[in-house]
Amino acid sequence: MTAHWKLLLVSVLPLLGLSAAQAADQPESTTPPAEAGLPPLTTIAPNLVKPVGITNAGDGSGRLFITLQDGKIIIWDGTQVLATPFLDIDPIVNSSGSEQGLLGLAFHPDYKSNGYFYVNYTDNTGSTPSSPGTACRPPTPTWPTPPRP
Repeated sequence: MTAHWKLLLVSVLPLLGLSAAQAADQPESTTPPAEAGLPPLTTIAPNLVKPVGITNAGDGSGRLFITLQDGKIIIWDGTQVLATPFLDIDPIVNSSGSEQGLLGLAFHPDYKSNGYFYVNYTDNTGSTPSSPGTACRPPTPTWPTPPRP
């Protein structure tokens, strides 16, 4: 594993309530992050179930979007996890397998002005939609057939 990925792993996992040692199923280090040359880490959402990713929209808001395998994307606004999910497609997502569910989120480079984002998921048949990504401009009452860019 490269140093870049190790730093990313160490930076993201505590935000999700995990340590790198827990994620790797190894004994936790007793060296505090500051002594190891890393910035201090803070747990922001310790009770999340099956988080698979964390993304910034690049819109200047500072919000973090946490993707949960069950089909929800929740928002950390800098002080708390908001009660209303950014997206909840649980009814159309099959998250019964270890590598199934809502698996990815990416924001369009011009998200701030166009509102587009893309998700990768397995549907209730166990298939991944064949399109390169599913675009949605929230709020979209017609999900799962959102507008395409």
